[in-house]
Amino acid sequence: MTDRQDVLKRMKKIEDYFQQSSFDNILFQPEFLCAQRIRAKIENIEFLTISDAEDILKIYNETNAGQHYDGSGWFDYQLHLRLLITIDNLKVDMDNTSGRMRINTD
Repeated sequence: MTDRQDVLKRMKKIEDYFQQSSFDNILFQPEFLCAQRIRAKIENIEFLTISDAEDILKIYNETNAGQHYDGSGWFDYQLHLRLLITIDNLKVDMDNTSGRMRINTD
């Protein structure tokens, strides 16, 4: 099982990549701001509740639905976000067409 702290560190590295890339390409800025907002919400939470997970997925989904770079870094961030939620024993469903994620409460 992957350690939660390792996932958070990797997510921060991806956030830093978005920030650096946004200096050259404005389409990275929404991804940077999304990652920054999510990190602010989760970095001091020991265990995500369903409500916490829904809050961070709302931020992710809003960014994903808008105009953004949508490259391999975004895909990597999405994978790490899903992994983080899974570590906390929650299930994530994803619409492969839209990229929208939601917590599966079934």
